[in-house]
Amino acid sequence: MHNRCTFASIWKLAYPLIIMNVGLTIMHFCDRKFLAMYSSDAVAAALPAGILSYTLICFFQLLIAYSATIIAQYFGRGEIQSCIRTCWNAFYLAIAFFIFTLVLAPWIGINIIDHTAHEHRILLLEREYFITLIPSGFFMCLSTSLISFFNGLGRTCYAAIINLIAVLINGVLDYMMIFGIGGFPEMGIRGAGIATSIACGLNFLITLGIFLLQNQQKYPTRQNRQYAPEEIRRLFKFGVPSALQALSDIGAFALFSFLIGFINPDAMVITTVILTINNLAFFPMLGLAESGAILTGQIIGAKHTNLVYRVVKRVWFLAVIYMLFIAIFYLLLPEWLIEQFAPNNETERLHFDTLLETGKILLGCALCYNFFDATKFVIMSVLRGAGDTRACVIINLICAWGVMIPGTLLLILYLRTGIVTVWIYTSCCVVLEASIMYLRFRSERWKQIRVIHSEEANTLPPAAE
Repeated sequence: MHNRCTFASIWKLAYPLIIMNVGLTIMHFCDRKFLAMYSSDAVAAALPAGILSYTLICFFQLLIAYSATIIAQYFGRGEIQSCIRTCWNAFYLAIAFFIFTLVLAPWIGINIIDHTAHEHRILLLEREYFITLIPSGFFMCLSTSLISFFNGLGRTCYAAIINLIAVLINGVLDYMMIFGIGGFPEMGIRGAGIATSIACGLNFLITLGIFLLQNQQKYPTRQNRQYAPEEIRRLFKFGVPSALQALSDIGAFALFSFLIGFINPDAMVITTVILTINNLAFFPMLGLAESGAILTGQIIGAKHTNLVYRVVKRVWFLAVIYMLFIAIFYLLLPEWLIEQFAPNNETERLHFDTLLETGKILLGCALCYNFFDATKFVIMSVLRGAGDTRACVIINLICAWGVMIPGTLLLILYLRTGIVTVWIYTSCCVVLEASIMYLRFRSERWKQIRVIHSEEANTLPPAAE
């Protein structure tokens, strides 16, 4: 475990997750880039509809994703059979969420979109994009349950390879379906949603094939398929707070993006552009943070709790170095980054140029809060790896829904402030949340939490023993 905490070992675990997140970010970037080339209305509709679509399924996906932490703790203890049993039960849970994802989510989402005050032409595009994204949510849950097995064992290269294949498929289909190339009709924003759903479906099939074709003597993934109520209960006990925290975070962000629409359509367009640029820079850092959660789970499973401090310091140091690298691009090439989303239409291009100065200011805001967001996610991932998921959700609820959203509502609906003031306020909220998360880690309450218990090793079926 000491060897696993070196910079080299952390990087070996983290870089496939970083590549995976780079791939997912490129997928979103291609969606927005092609849609920006297609029309400004399409790219304005893509952000709120896309965030809403993910908001409605993220609770289930992230609840299932917590199985990676449980698997990591079992792996740290050397219980491979328990790792496999946890994975299969997470997969069964993903299937159980099928009804909500494909039946209730469309009805809920369409009603939310219809009750926004967005302009009618943008609202119609939001509905179209949202509906075509729905199948992707179901496939994402299924894929997450299986890829968590590899992540928990520290074999993160599988996640990177599978997701890069899906990203390549999505990028090609995006271009062909949006613009009507290669025999496809021109579908615009609807084509972007269909391409994403197809790519997610293929992602699941590839993941399932790799999982089932593992070396069965070393990793008998076709065994231990029995339903285990104790694993489902464990997933709900620790996974529900973790998923609620993510749902709270993403839900607040989704509401924030919808509230931006109350300022004016230009504010929504430039916010979409800046957030897309920032996601391209920020999401890879989440892969680094996730490596901290996996290492923490393995270390606690092996009962070497004090090594967690070494993990936090080194993962945070790598995250800050990465953010300094990103800052160079933000400071030296702001106009070039923003102009990547300029529409092809000459009239729309002239109007887009008027938003450049505002975009540069918003990019500066993103640069500032990225450092604190990095701190927040690194510490939060370590707390999740230790099982301290309840604290994470409470902190996020206070900061996101008790401070950020009420303040944003006040600034936009009552004080009628501009987009820059709203972004500065949101950046301050990120600083507050990161500070509270750090204080929680320093309290060491997470040391008292037990995700798996020693006596469970004696309750395994004979094959597992």
